[in-house]
Amino acid sequence: MADFEYYRPADPVNDVALRDAMVQSLIFPAANWETYLRRLGPENMRGLKESGRTIASLAAYRTGQWFAGQQVSMGGIAAVGVVPEARGSGAGAELMAGILRELHNEGIALSTLFATTQQLYRKVDYELAGTRHLYEVPLAALPRATRPLPLTPVDISDPSVFFALNDRRASRSAGHLLRTAGLWERLTTVPEHTVYGYLFGPRDEPEGYVIYHQPTDWTPPRRLTIRDVVTETPAAMESFWGMVHDHRSIIDSVRWYGPANEPLLMGTAEGAFRVVDPEYWMTRIVNAPLALQQRGYPEAITADVHLEVVGDDFLPENNTHLILSVSSGRGETTPGGEGHLVVDIGTLAPLFTGLFSATQLAIAGRLSGPADVLRTADQLFAGPEPWMPEGF
Repeated sequence: MADFEYYRPADPVNDVALRDAMVQSLIFPAANWETYLRRLGPENMRGLKESGRTIASLAAYRTGQWFAGQQVSMGGIAAVGVVPEARGSGAGAELMAGILRELHNEGIALSTLFATTQQLYRKVDYELAGTRHLYEVPLAALPRATRPLPLTPVDISDPSVFFALNDRRASRSAGHLLRTAGLWERLTTVPEHTVYGYLFGPRDEPEGYVIYHQPTDWTPPRRLTIRDVVTETPAAMESFWGMVHDHRSIIDSVRWYGPANEPLLMGTAEGAFRVVDPEYWMTRIVNAPLALQQRGYPEAITADVHLEVVGDDFLPENNTHLILSVSSGRGETTPGGEGHLVVDIGTLAPLFTGLFSATQLAIAGRLSGPADVLRTADQLFAGPEPWMPEGF
């Protein structure tokens, strides 16, 4: 049996063994180590040793995600890497078990990640929970657009001008990150590129914003890369496409991340866009009662659902009967109940985020319950498609 030790480094910046494990297993540039730790928060770096030797790395952003207008506490997992000689030994699962127990003990409700391999994370009960689609549109295919709003340039080193607009979008969406200072820096900083930011409209009353960078030379294909875009009004959306269209003399195409049901596509010509990368993120319910209480719900619905959560071998506290009582857009949980809706801990994630409805999951054989209970759950967890505009 492997002699694993999950550990929190005392001095992450100078933990050369941990850095080297991450560099080797993730093709990570060693020169970026200190920058990465600063953005993450060095206290959020973890490692795994085998017989005293560091063999794996993991980073855990302490942040949150928005669901139905409420912030749910979340540990965002990144930089999970295992050196080649330790792969297949169970090291990855041991590392994930360690961080899940830690997050649970801290009172964090969820954990979310972008998986390089879904198989590993399903072993510790993560499941598909939301999307992030990369779109591309040739500028030659764009209809000419006007710019009804002025483009107001901003100093990208101070992203606070974007905060209110971003938070409003996040609150009406599902799955968006509660951006930390490090996540904002990551979004607005690209190695060897200048990142630009504009407000759509005047600084005191903006109706949206765009953050982007462009190529550093004339080598084709020349792409305009949108780091983030928010359009709150028709005028802002038209101004966005007008700004993009005005790059036609030097740019071949534009790329951005959006949801599968992307409203911006209504500003493109028929058949003009392509999905370059249809990406999914995965979520794991770390504390089932807490997650259900922190999430928002439809304001107009008052209902109770009796749940039985099963199958959590890593955090057995989640294996429980509980009653979810919803009214006025908020939920409360109490122990007990009849367990009408039976759901395993992995399947609870896409139900919670709204990626799949209770009825869809029942048809797939992933949960069970009477038809009326499924309909109630469908209504409670309904909402916009869960997605996020950036990875981590």
